[in-house]
Amino acid sequence: MKNLLESNPCLLLPSCYLTRTAPADGSEEVVNMVEHELLTRCEEVFEYHLSNAGVWAFPILEWKGRKVWDPRSGQIRINPRGPFSLRRWLGALRYPVARASRALLFITHHSAFSVYHWLCEAIPRLILLADKYGWDSPAILTEETSSIRSFQERSLFWLGFSGPLIRTSFYRGLKVKHLITCDLLAPIGHHRPEFIRLVRNRIRQHFEREITEPKELVYISRSKARCRRTVNESDVTNLLRAYGFRIVHLEVLSPDDQVRSTLNAKLIVGNHGGGLPALVYAPQNCRLLEIRSKTDKQNNCYYTLAHALGNEYHLLPVEPSQPERGLDTDYNVDIEALKYKLDKILAFSS
Repeated sequence: MKNLLESNPCLLLPSCYLTRTAPADGSEEVVNMVEHELLTRCEEVFEYHLSNAGVWAFPILEWKGRKVWDPRSGQIRINPRGPFSLRRWLGALRYPVARASRALLFITHHSAFSVYHWLCEAIPRLILLADKYGWDSPAILTEETSSIRSFQERSLFWLGFSGPLIRTSFYRGLKVKHLITCDLLAPIGHHRPEFIRLVRNRIRQHFEREITEPKELVYISRSKARCRRTVNESDVTNLLRAYGFRIVHLEVLSPDDQVRSTLNAKLIVGNHGGGLPALVYAPQNCRLLEIRSKTDKQNNCYYTLAHALGNEYHLLPVEPSQPERGLDTDYNVDIEALKYKLDKILAFSS
């Protein structure tokens, strides 16, 4: 058996710093919520060629050397504890294992079961590798991501990826003679602008016949979600309808209709959550107003996403209705504060 790393890692991207500015109309409270994200370092991105690798889900196991390669960190390690424990992987050996003799791309990582992490972290890795090895290369996806399986497959079609997809899980493994993968392009929640803009451009190019002048006002509702809902949702939607907003629930739409929902948007408003990656489909002059608990200074991924895409970002901090639920609390939205923010954004954009 060869070692897990067939050869020395190949450098694909150098390290860099991502610099950002605070929201232009941000209060001191808003600036305090994002100021620790104004400068972020992206480490070097390496390509790895793995030999005789066992793949079940996100990390990859060397069959003989008892080592785990975790795509989150790009490190090889023996990890006896935690969610990716060695015991868990060795337990997976009880389940059926298929074999693949051809070279396969591996782009999925531990969070790619959500639209945000799939679009903003997995897809940029695919672009980097597919540009080098071909957009018809076979690739591995994991069944852990099956909740957005149709979205994954449609998004690969939008991007022009035509390679066969092979799915694995903790209960159905794959022994790969030659596996090609790479590090995440940026820390989780951050984005290299040149790649996330490629994602946007490729998706919008697929829908180019439906692109018109961006005039739509879109509210992405979380009323059907399990957390981070708006307690006074009816008050919020009544106000937004008075401004001409269209209310959408992305979870009931097909993947293609999810793209169409913001394809020609002028302003997107929504609570922090899985709907706001729809900014990726919007034009660069679209503005984003994120509604988020004022106690949540951690989840700044849509601030960093908007900045990487070149979109104007606004934040409305609101009171948590259930502080004991931490980041998953529902929100109490101050209607007057929302109205003030909307007037300011729309007056500037008109």
